[in-house]
Amino acid sequence: MYMISGSWVTVPSKASDTIKRCFKCRGLATRVEIQGSQFTINLLGMMMVGSDGYLLSIAWTDGNAKTFFPKKVFCGGGRAISNMESLAPTSSLPRPSFDSLGELEKLEEDSSKYKVVRDTFLKGLKKKDKTAKVTAVYSCKHSSTFGASWSRAYERVAEITAETKTTGNVSYGWYGSNPQRMQEISGKGFGLEDALHGAFGCGIYFAPEEHPSLSSSFLKPDINGEYHIMLCKVTLGNTETIREGSNQYAPSEDHHDSGVNDNENPKCYVLWTKNMSAHILPQYVISFRISEKLEGNFLNDPIV
Repeated sequence: MYMISGSWVTVPSKASDTIKRCFKCRGLATRVEIQGSQFTINLLGMMMVGSDGYLLSIAWTDGNAKTFFPKKVFCGGGRAISNMESLAPTSSLPRPSFDSLGELEKLEEDSSKYKVVRDTFLKGLKKKDKTAKVTAVYSCKHSSTFGASWSRAYERVAEITAETKTTGNVSYGWYGSNPQRMQEISGKGFGLEDALHGAFGCGIYFAPEEHPSLSSSFLKPDINGEYHIMLCKVTLGNTETIREGSNQYAPSEDHHDSGVNDNENPKCYVLWTKNMSAHILPQYVISFRISEKLEGNFLNDPIV
């Protein structure tokens, strides 16, 4: 059920089936279409968010006929911010700024790192938008006690994977989310809330280095019209092809480490939650602008 205009309304059967599959694969989020509109279902927060930020609470009844309702009820209007537990008028939202965050450091535009990351991003994005422009690049420092341990653990696991698997298969992948969540990930790592029940199972989705636009369905512009995307180093190890519509949430066999939609020409990487702490390491956050004609239709070839 979902709350609309003060009443609980039954979710259409097709959307309900998608949500049930997400439950069964232990997912925390999925996407559905209701009355022609796209919604992201957040099972942990018991809410659904429209593509325009429209927020509605959800509830459900289990197999024992017990109904579960959220502690807070939203029935439309406003925009979801931060962890989607509070609402505020768009005009009151501050400009997302990464300058003051301990684990993110803004790079100078004339630095070699800035130029390499910018050019890598634009090379892929300009296949969609030739006028796209990078406005800032931030490096993930991993300088805190946790960050340093996380970085060392990642590198060690990458070494072990290369030694014990058919291939270490370390790649770079683009991760799409909101600016607030990227701030949290850079300092504390990925969590179960970042797992998505998408077209190729339940896990953390990345777009390959050469296809950054394929993560854009997860991006929303800030109040200044800028988008933000995270570039991560991912240890794929031995990959397996996941069929579309799968409910898989872990490797099918012990010698597999991650999933892809196509082993020969992957357009998405799926990192299982069991590996999220040691197989993913954020490297950079990129802020950018796209042309107005692509606003609202940024992604033509979704990966989920």
